[in-house]
Amino acid sequence: MASDDTNIRKLLDDSPIGVAVVDNETHERLFVNLALVRMFGAETPSELLEAPVIDSWVRPSQLRELQKALDAELPVINFEAERRRLNGETWWTLINSRPISFEGRPARMVWHTDITDRKRAEAASRASEKKSRVAQDRLLSAIEALEDGFVLYDKDDRFVLANQRYREIYPKSAPYMVHGTPFETILRRGLEQGEYDIGGKSNEAWLTQRLEEHRSGNRNIEQKLEDGTWLQIAERRTDSGEIVGFRVDVTGLKRIQEELNQAKEVAETAVEVKSAFLATMSHEIRTPLGGILGLSDILLSTNLSAEQQELVEKLKAAGSGLLVILNDILDLSKLEAGKLAIEAIDFDLTGLIEESVDLFRPRAEANGISLAVDTDTGVPTSLHGDPTRIRQVLINLIGNAVKFTHQGRVTLKTLQVSNGDRHRLRFEVSDTGIGISPDVVDDLFDDFVQADASTSRRYAGTGLGLAISRRLVELMGGSIDVESTEGVGSTFSFEIPAIDANDPDHIPDRRMGVVEWQASEPLNLLIAEDNELNQLIINAMLAPLGHRMTFAGNGREAVDLVGRDTFDLILMDIRMPEMSGVQATREIRSMDSDAAKLPIIALTADAMTENRTEYAAAGMDECVTKPIDRRELMLAINDVLGKSIHSASDEPVPEPNADAMASVPEEQELTDDV
Repeated sequence: MASDDTNIRKLLDDSPIGVAVVDNETHERLFVNLALVRMFGAETPSELLEAPVIDSWVRPSQLRELQKALDAELPVINFEAERRRLNGETWWTLINSRPISFEGRPARMVWHTDITDRKRAEAASRASEKKSRVAQDRLLSAIEALEDGFVLYDKDDRFVLANQRYREIYPKSAPYMVHGTPFETILRRGLEQGEYDIGGKSNEAWLTQRLEEHRSGNRNIEQKLEDGTWLQIAERRTDSGEIVGFRVDVTGLKRIQEELNQAKEVAETAVEVKSAFLATMSHEIRTPLGGILGLSDILLSTNLSAEQQELVEKLKAAGSGLLVILNDILDLSKLEAGKLAIEAIDFDLTGLIEESVDLFRPRAEANGISLAVDTDTGVPTSLHGDPTRIRQVLINLIGNAVKFTHQGRVTLKTLQVSNGDRHRLRFEVSDTGIGISPDVVDDLFDDFVQADASTSRRYAGTGLGLAISRRLVELMGGSIDVESTEGVGSTFSFEIPAIDANDPDHIPDRRMGVVEWQASEPLNLLIAEDNELNQLIINAMLAPLGHRMTFAGNGREAVDLVGRDTFDLILMDIRMPEMSGVQATREIRSMDSDAAKLPIIALTADAMTENRTEYAAAGMDECVTKPIDRRELMLAINDVLGKSIHSASDEPVPEPNADAMASVPEEQELTDDV
C-alpha cells in the first residue's frame, strides 16, 4: 500500500496542474505537488503544508462557499477564486475537486489551474469596454452639442446616425433617417416633398448630380433649401469607407457675400469711371501741354533775341512744372487703383545714379550748393528691377533736397546692406537744408502733406512727391524713412531688394539727357495724327533726321494709305475722328498682305496702364506718351524695328527750319483732338 501511495505522490508531482489533497475532517492539506508549490511561491512543499489555508484566500467568503460544497460531498467544477501567494501577490485559480482515499484517510483531491492571465485580460477588456462606452457617450454628446448638422453613413452608404441639428435642417427627410436606410432613399423622399431648391432642374437631373457629389466622398458644395436657407455641405470618406458629413448654415454669409459683391460692382464701376475720367483728362491736358512744350523746343532752336529766349525758357519751365503735377496726380490715381505695375529689367545702376544727380547740378551750382555722390565699393554696377521707378524716387528726393537747401551740400549715398542671405540696396539723400519740424515728420509721406502750410507758397509743389515715392518703394518690396532736425538738415533714405542683373554685359543704353540724335538711314513713316499742332511737332522732331513722312488725319485714312503705299513704320494716335487708332490697328493687322506686319507705335495722351494693355491687345508694338519725349520716341523706333536706326550724336543735327515746318500738308482738313 505504501508503494502505491508513493507512486501516487510521484505521479501528482509530475503533473503541470497544481494539486492539493485535503483531509475531509480536519480540512488540513495532506499533500501538495510541486506545481502548486510554484503557484503559491513557496520553496518547498512543507512551507505550503504548514501555512494556514485561510491565509491564502483574498476573499474568505469564497473559502466558506467552497467548504460548503466539500462538506456536502458535492462535486466542485470550475470554481474561480482569487488567492494570495506567500509573498502577498494575488493570483486567480480555477478549482476542481473530487473525493479520494489518500493513505487510508477520506480526503479530497483539489486541482488548481492558474487563470491569472485570463482574468487580467478579462478585466482589461471590461475596462476597455467601459472606456469605449464612455468615449462613445462623450462623442455622441459632442455631436449633439454641435451647432452644425452632423451625419454618418456606412461604407454601403446606409444611414448610421445624425444629430438633432441635422434632423432640424431636413425636417421632411428626418422621418426616413432610420439606421440602415440608404442615402439615396432619404434624399429622394426629401426631394419628392419639395425640401430642396433645385434651381429649375428636373428631379432626376438634380438627384443624379447630388448623388455623384455625395459618393465622391470629397466635396464642399453649397445647397439651397426651399425656405431660402443656404447650406455649406462638407463630406469626406474615411479610410474604412464611411462618409462623414457636416451641414453649416451659411445663409447670413451668403447675404453678406451678395452685399459685398454688389459693393464690389459699385466700387469697380467707380474705379472704371475714375479711370475713364483720368484717361480723358490726361488726354485733354497732355495734348495742349504737348503743344506748349513742343513749340517751346522749336522756338528755342530758332534765332531768338536774349529777351525772347528767356521768355520761351520760362514758358517751357512753366509747362514742364505743369507736366510734373499732372504726372503726380496720375501716378497717385494709378497707385490708389492698384494699376501701376512694377517693371523688371536689367539696367545700369551706375548710369542711373549719375543721370539722376546730373539733372540737378545746374540748379545746385547756381545756388552755390555742393552736390556729391558717394557709392560704396560693394554696390553692384547693374541690377534687375524697375529703373524708371527708382529714378523717379531718386529725382524726387534729390529735387526736394536741392529745393530746400540754401547753403552747404546735398549728398546721395548708395550702399548694400545684408540680412542673412537677403541683400538690399540703401539710398540716402542727405542735405544741410531747412529741416523738418518733428510734429509733421510722421505724416510727411501722406498725400498732399508738406512740412508747413507756407511751404507750397514759398517753394511750390503739390505735396504728392513723397507720398508717391513711399508707395513706389513699397511696391518694389522696400521701405522709406526720414531723419531730420529743424534748421540743421534732413536725410531721406529708402531700401529695396538688390537683385543682380541677368545679363550685365548686354544692358541697353537708355540714359536720359541726350540732346542730339542722328539716323543711320532714312525711314518712310506714316503719321496718323489728327491734331495739326502735334503734326507740326512730330515733323519738327523727325524731318531733320532725313525721314520722309506722310500724314493721315484719322484712322480710316491711315488704313487706306497702308493699303496703297509701302511704309517702314506707323506712328498711330489713339483718339481720332471716324476711326480710332485702336480700330485702325486691328484692320491693318487683319490685312492679307505684308502690311499686316508693319510696326506700329501708339502715340497717346492716355497714359493709364489699362490703356497700354488695350493697345498691345489690338496689335500695337510700342507706346509713347504725349507730350512726346524725343529720346523715348527714338528708342521706341529702334525697338520695334530691331536695329539702332537712331543713336546719340556728338555732332549737332540740323535744326528744324521753315522747310521742315512747312512739310506738313496744309490742305489736309483737321479736327480738334478728342
